[in-house]
Amino acid sequence: MDKLIGKHKRFLRALGNKVRPKVFVGKGAICETLVRSLNDVFNKNELVKVRVEKNCTIEKTELARRLVDASNAHLVQILGNTILLYRTDKEKPLIDLPNY
Repeated sequence: MDKLIGKHKRFLRALGNKVRPKVFVGKGAICETLVRSLNDVFNKNELVKVRVEKNCTIEKTELARRLVDASNAHLVQILGNTILLYRTDKEKPLIDLPNY
């Protein structure tokens, strides 16, 4: 899938309500350890919530763009201090996106 359409994002946002943040970004911003941790979480889940702590020095939109580039994921939503990312598992997808 190249790009998420609006209806897919809406579907994923609804699923994201139940997801707890698993990756936290603080003062260190984006480092190799953070990217490795994010990829490890993506190996188990297709939908990941990232929490941006108050001491993070990078703006949320820039941080989201960098995380998307580093993890080869799709940005679903930025809401408050959380970023919701989606990356499908090519071998065995866990989330079945509806066909529109």
